[in-house]
Amino acid sequence: MNNDDGNTADFYYYHTAEPDIAKPTVEEIMYVIDNLKNNKASGSDSITTEMLKCGGNVLWEKIFKLIVLIWEVERNLEE
Repeated sequence: MNNDDGNTADFYYYHTAEPDIAKPTVEEIMYVIDNLKNNKASGSDSITTEMLKCGGNVLWEKIFKLIVLIWEVERNLEE
């Protein structure tokens, strides 16, 4: 690819079929946690939905920060 001064550009544009997903919001995370079904078996970490719900804003904020960190790392890997 040549740029205006005739030199070869050393960058490429990549296109993906994946949509550009917006950064998660704390409200979305709180909504998802609040709407998890109760009385379901826990995973291998033994964390139940009731524990997540009872954790309140302090736990939800930490979960939100973790999800945003994962989102940012994944986004950077794709770029």
